[in-house]
Amino acid sequence: MRAYVRTRQPGSDIPQWIAQGFWYLDGFVRDWSSHANFPREHDPMYYQAAFARLHDLAHYLFFGESPYQDAAHFDARAAGFG
Repeated sequence: MRAYVRTRQPGSDIPQWIAQGFWYLDGFVRDWSSHANFPREHDPMYYQAAFARLHDLAHYLFFGESPYQDAAHFDARAAGFG
């Protein structure tokens, strides 16, 4: 997802299957991994960071720019996933 948004030209059309995938993953991953029977192998902050990253990637796709002023911040958040 990160590779796609970095290479996409802002303002260009988004293929429907890409838009659907970003939209779907933004909600599905949170719902699925929040289920009581989901195995939690990591610290809760790991999952919160993952949910935020998926949401930020969807923002990046639909708005055409990183949600952060400093693009390096996006990569720094990813590094914190452990």
